[in-house]
Amino acid sequence: MGRRYRLARKPDLEQVERRELLSLVTNLMAARHNGVINSPKVRAMLADAGTTAARAQSTSSSAASGATATASASTASGSGKNGGFVPSSTSIAVPENQGYQLNPGYNLVLQPTGTATPAEVKRQMFKATYRGTYVIAPGSYSSQESQVFIRGTGTSTSMLHSDIQMRIAVASDPTLQTTGAAGIFDRNLNSNTVLGVNLAGPRSDVDSHGRPNRFTTMTIDVNAAAGVYDEAFSQGVVNLTYIPSRKKLPGSIEQGTVIVKINAQIYSGLVGFILRNSSINP
Repeated sequence: MGRRYRLARKPDLEQVERRELLSLVTNLMAARHNGVINSPKVRAMLADAGTTAARAQSTSSSAASGATATASASTASGSGKNGGFVPSSTSIAVPENQGYQLNPGYNLVLQPTGTATPAEVKRQMFKATYRGTYVIAPGSYSSQESQVFIRGTGTSTSMLHSDIQMRIAVASDPTLQTTGAAGIFDRNLNSNTVLGVNLAGPRSDVDSHGRPNRFTTMTIDVNAAAGVYDEAFSQGVVNLTYIPSRKKLPGSIEQGTVIVKINAQIYSGLVGFILRNSSINP
């Protein structure tokens, strides 16, 4: 019999893409919040607040003046059962209570002013590269001469693996700018991050075949941005490189491969990134 040789094999682990798992912190905090709201102590506190408000309305004008002075002193010192806060029995859905526009008229987190530090400017720098497919089709409205639909995958400064969807409209009026919109999605769904931007560029910014290839205006779409880019501001440039294909979908003008490159500066308050709380121990 021939001599047997034991094969030199051993188990090994194949590396895969690292993904952040969903944190239990959010669920635990939500459960605790609901438990506190439904507790008898809190319900008694709310009932007491309602009784106090009703009693205040039924008192005389002199007693109301005295109560107002007492409440003002309590508010100034930050003392009292509600920390100096007096709830309102009427609707609070008024413009003064919506955001920073009217009260106090500014917000140095959402809209900081002045000169940023070099470290802050560096934090705001954003770069992204995507490769995918494009299709040029006729316009959907009389105001559109043509449209460009783009889908692709790639990477960016803040999202290791992400997708992009872009739609461009070339106006029938040659004096109008070329406009569009784009959405960049983090493939790690746990981050809840979407970068939504609106695009605009001169009509003259086209390649040798007349395809729009550059956008010099890139602004945040607050209706689409989320996660890291919630309540953000941006400026930047988007460049497109087209590689046409011989194939063509029915009804389309042209299709092929496209490369999208983005160089921008984006500021956000960084209070909408859910994974930032994943390390909190409840």
